[in-house]
Amino acid sequence: MLYWSGITLIFICEGNMKKTLLFCLAVLGMLVFQQPAAAQITIDGLFFDWDSATQVDVAPQAEELTFDLGDPDCPNPAVPSYFADLDIDDVFVTDDADFVYFRIKMNPVANLTNVPNDTSYHGGAALAVYISVDPGWSDITGLTWGWWGSGYDYFVQVYPTDSVVVNSTHYDQYLWEHKQAGNGWDFVPADSAIGCKVAWNATNNEVEFSVPKQQLFNPHYLTDFVRPDTIAVMVYAGENLSPWRADYASNPGVAGFKVALKKPGPIAIDGLFFDWTAEMQLDTPATQEEKTFDAGDPDCPNPAVPSYFADLDIDDVYATDDADFIYLRVKMNSIANLANVPNDTSYHGGAAIAAYFSVDPGAADTTGLTWGWWGNGYDFFVQAYPSDSVYASVGGYPQAVWEHKQAGNGWDFEVVDSLRGAWVSWNALSNDVEMAIPKAQLLHPRYLQNFQQPDKIAIMIYAGENLSPWRADYASMPGVAGYILNLNGSTGVATRPTAAVPANLTLHQNYPNPFNPETRIRFALPTQGHIRIRVFDVLGKQVSSLADGLYAAGEHIVAFSGKDLPSGIYFCTLESAGAREIRKMMLIK
Repeated sequence: MLYWSGITLIFICEGNMKKTLLFCLAVLGMLVFQQPAAAQITIDGLFFDWDSATQVDVAPQAEELTFDLGDPDCPNPAVPSYFADLDIDDVFVTDDADFVYFRIKMNPVANLTNVPNDTSYHGGAALAVYISVDPGWSDITGLTWGWWGSGYDYFVQVYPTDSVVVNSTHYDQYLWEHKQAGNGWDFVPADSAIGCKVAWNATNNEVEFSVPKQQLFNPHYLTDFVRPDTIAVMVYAGENLSPWRADYASNPGVAGFKVALKKPGPIAIDGLFFDWTAEMQLDTPATQEEKTFDAGDPDCPNPAVPSYFADLDIDDVYATDDADFIYLRVKMNSIANLANVPNDTSYHGGAAIAAYFSVDPGAADTTGLTWGWWGNGYDFFVQAYPSDSVYASVGGYPQAVWEHKQAGNGWDFEVVDSLRGAWVSWNALSNDVEMAIPKAQLLHPRYLQNFQQPDKIAIMIYAGENLSPWRADYASMPGVAGYILNLNGSTGVATRPTAAVPANLTLHQNYPNPFNPETRIRFALPTQGHIRIRVFDVLGKQVSSLADGLYAAGEHIVAFSGKDLPSGIYFCTLESAGAREIRKMMLIK
């Protein structure tokens, strides 16, 4: 939830710069209280998914000024453009359940590509972000203490590129951890295989990157560490050698900008199950109770010997959700032991346990669990057993989320994200498993046309052989329809609280504006209806059609690219039910 008050003023002034318009933007505001909303930032160098509420260098914290506006870090106040290639403008930070996301906006007149060719930068230069994971008055290792070079717990270098990391991992930069061994430059990679994704936008001289919380909040060198509710962040842009001229973005006293973090979810994926309640059970007598083989489950392969095949006998299914995850627990027969499966030749080709999801269940669903052969009757699946060591070695997640490509009745799936998957934890003693599946993936299908955010999903559990005769136990409603889970949390895919349905047709100003060459256009509808969005040049010629169809009530976003268009002014129009909205956009190349 985000609480704020204030006034934002925008001034547009015209001037001559390379025979184009120079737009000057001044934003004044007072942030009274900020707690990051659920976020899923795509690290692509486009910044469309960042919200102004995520900016940290605003009141009541210190505002980061550019050199020309009076930044005290300016090396030469008489010539503010000197050293401007390392002049920090703004800092943004947000988080979701798995990552802390950072965006560093440099002075728009700057260009970091100048640095390698400018001998005035002694030893070259670097841009890095420093993080304290235990900020506060009692912190003796974080940004509030000592020489800034040891006054933090982690850092990420976002410039220059680290070719070793790029060539040896699936990431762009390491997360470096301080060994807390004095005031020196005493760091090691937090993980040699898993790091940070980084994306630069050379045109805007901006960068965004993500840091895994799994690394950030499992420090190797902080004794008695407790997961914090805030972190502190400082940005450094400066020389690599003496005289160490640099621009710092920080609160006074190199204390770092304080950033409030999302609270952990209701379910800890730790294999202990203390946080599950009876109300979360799906297979109740009121729905379809899942029975063990000895209690009369019709899926029993050999009713005369119910203990046969019991290692894959499902007992109970639980599920719940919050803003970020679908949480699932599968309780196997208490006499079962999955460790038997690899050594038992009666399981043809081994065996697997997986959860299948339909994200559009109901009578109108033609792709979900209510339709067709069960192998095609779902939109996603997550395998809970066996473990996927290859996937875990790349992203740190035990299992991938797989999406059905809706291309027939076959086994036509692909991994949603090669670096972000599902958390899974087994308890071998009780033969019980729990998992957390990101809503940002599950509720963002790529192969379901005209998908609408659901208020419920359907879940089915499979435990069975990998090869014919395909003997298996299914936990499901009759007709492989899936157990219904009503979603109580938000969808977990927005960077700000969900806005109310507007009273009128609304076309928001595109962002960024000016742009080169990509921008996004946000619009809102009071009711479901047919809309048309087109872009025209100053002569009234249509240059693009961005939308033409039926849209639901609420907010939507479309993208526009001016890649093949010349610099200039363009007009975006939104039309629906006889109403029309127009916005002016500026493309500058």
